[in-house]
Amino acid sequence: MSDEQDPSASPRLPDLLDALNRAAVSTSRRVLVLALLTLGVLAFVTGVLTTWYHRQLEARATQQFGLAEQQARTDPPRALIHYRTALALERDSLPYRRALGLALLANGKDVEAERQLSDVLQRDPVDGPSNLLLARLAARRGQRHDAEALYQRAIYGRWPDDSAGRLAARFELVDWLEQLGNAVAARGELITLQAELPDAAFLQQQLADRFMRAAAPAAAAAIYRREANRFPTSLRLATAWAEAELAAGRVPEARRAATRGLAHHDGDPRLRIVLDASNAAIALDPTPRGLSASQRDARARQLVARAMQDFERCTATSGSASPDLAILREPVAALLAQAPPRAPSPDQIASALTLAEHVWTARVGACGSDGGPLAWLFARVADRDE
Repeated sequence: MSDEQDPSASPRLPDLLDALNRAAVSTSRRVLVLALLTLGVLAFVTGVLTTWYHRQLEARATQQFGLAEQQARTDPPRALIHYRTALALERDSLPYRRALGLALLANGKDVEAERQLSDVLQRDPVDGPSNLLLARLAARRGQRHDAEALYQRAIYGRWPDDSAGRLAARFELVDWLEQLGNAVAARGELITLQAELPDAAFLQQQLADRFMRAAAPAAAAAIYRREANRFPTSLRLATAWAEAELAAGRVPEARRAATRGLAHHDGDPRLRIVLDASNAAIALDPTPRGLSASQRDARARQLVARAMQDFERCTATSGSASPDLAILREPVAALLAQAPPRAPSPDQIASALTLAEHVWTARVGACGSDGGPLAWLFARVADRDE
């Protein structure tokens, strides 16, 4: 029998190598599969642990932030500790960083507050609350240009509550402009605000109050009148409406508003003052038809005296010197020293009214016109020949 037919013969080397290769490949596959399974389990476990860790951080940060919010009013220094801890746990939280900035401002730590809020704006330049907080800081430092620019960015920025924060920012800008004495700019902002403001009673009344403070009584009176019609028994609205009408020089309207208010609130002293002032102004009016020459002359003389008193008062209050005041004292004193004629001529009456107008014009030139009953009276005198 040959070697090829002998079953006990040793295997050939090529066959042995092939068998070994197949065994090695099979083992490598098992090892690879086992390694991949191990890596998968490790990744899963790592993911679960990482998620659990982040949730624990978030929970602790939320807890610290809640404690800070609770203590912000009662214990501001301790609240700062909790705000810092919350931010340390959640470094990327813009709300936490913004809240820390607000707390720092409240505690007088302006430099650190500015740093925190500036970091918020680097990440989110249109963040409305952060722009507003930086506007307050700039206003506190007297940086008017920067403050106004930041207020505008706050107004047109993004707010979590959309319109409410935006309106609050504009109200705050108006108040700041009023504090600076910039009534013109304040009125401009109020006109814009009026177009955006919801028809809510408390907001409309705040708007009217600010129009009054910004020396725009006519605009205030229109709002007060509408609100007083909605709430006819409100003493505050009745009084504000009557006073605004009088300040705007709308004397008949002021008298009507005061009369209506007194019908609901008999004897109210402020309404009574408006009514008495309105009646006094109407009683001084020298232009109505049906007055006798003596009555017209007496009113013209009283108007001269009232205008001169107001001229002296306003210059004394403002501290401004007016050469016209000294010039007009002599003719005014001469007129008032004369006994009233029994039958005054039209020329005498016209002369007295002309003097009154000269005094009023000088007064307005020195102090400006603040409206009111005298402005109403002189507007009627100016129209007497038209």
